[in-house]
Amino acid sequence: MAEEIEFPFKVTDGYLGPQAKFFPYGLACLSHPEPVLILDTNKLEIVIGTSEKTRFTTKFLQVEPKKECSQYVFTQNQGSEYHFTIAVPHTGWYKFQIFALPSSEAGPNMINVYNYILHVRQADHYVESFPKQYPLWKQEGCFVYEPHMILKGVREVGVKFRYFIPKAVDVQIKVGDDWNPMEKVEPDIYEAYLDFSKGYPAGTKVKLNVKFGRSKCVLFAIIADECIDKATKEQMSLCLRFLDLDNNNTVIIEKFVGFRQSVKGAAIADLNVRFLADLELDINKIRVQCYDGDAKMAEVYKPESFD
Repeated sequence: MAEEIEFPFKVTDGYLGPQAKFFPYGLACLSHPEPVLILDTNKLEIVIGTSEKTRFTTKFLQVEPKKECSQYVFTQNQGSEYHFTIAVPHTGWYKFQIFALPSSEAGPNMINVYNYILHVRQADHYVESFPKQYPLWKQEGCFVYEPHMILKGVREVGVKFRYFIPKAVDVQIKVGDDWNPMEKVEPDIYEAYLDFSKGYPAGTKVKLNVKFGRSKCVLFAIIADECIDKATKEQMSLCLRFLDLDNNNTVIIEKFVGFRQSVKGAAIADLNVRFLADLELDINKIRVQCYDGDAKMAEVYKPESFD
């Protein structure tokens, strides 16, 4: 199919379709085996199958005018399947690149494994940017059935929300200042019908709030590291490391918490304290602290709060 299409831009040999690591990584196209998609709609879902736990990221580019459109891609996984929902506001040509790295592979960088070219000929849906996903949502394998987005000015009485959220102990949707509890209708599946006919003011945020069950282990370690972003600013990441004692087999768990702009010494400690306070974790339960860049944590900067 790709050979029959004349692209209005240059496509290098070997760019389209599966790349060198696609099959060795145990990946498979479950929905769109052809790398060139001619669409009379501006919404679609691409599904990739995996043979082991795999991390993914994507790059979505409009060709002309050249523009990054990552806010129009929503990534989530369901078991061994990864779902990439794409919804663009305009017609035109787009490049969709998928990057992956299975858990059995070492290294921080994900590899380009598959490339699509999309020609959206008709925008038959009004779309907004997809909601922001936080790391814990992805790490727990949560899944959005509906809705993927809330359109501006919605006035419907019964808007259905349905999510798959494992390990949750409480799930609520906050619309403005209104809290709406969700009902657990099946194992790990929550539903709610919300009334938007109240006429919420423009700019009202809709947030999904989840309280996850905690591990029985109360002690943990923190891991802080730094890297320089595209704007040449140092960013500090924080991870938690602890034991999962909920199963018969004890498992070491590491969870990414988030990024903050890097600082020095005592300020790093204060930043970590605020991180942990937001997570409702007791700093007195810390048993190990790991930092990259020891000079910043020299004795002269040692914070009293971590004594």
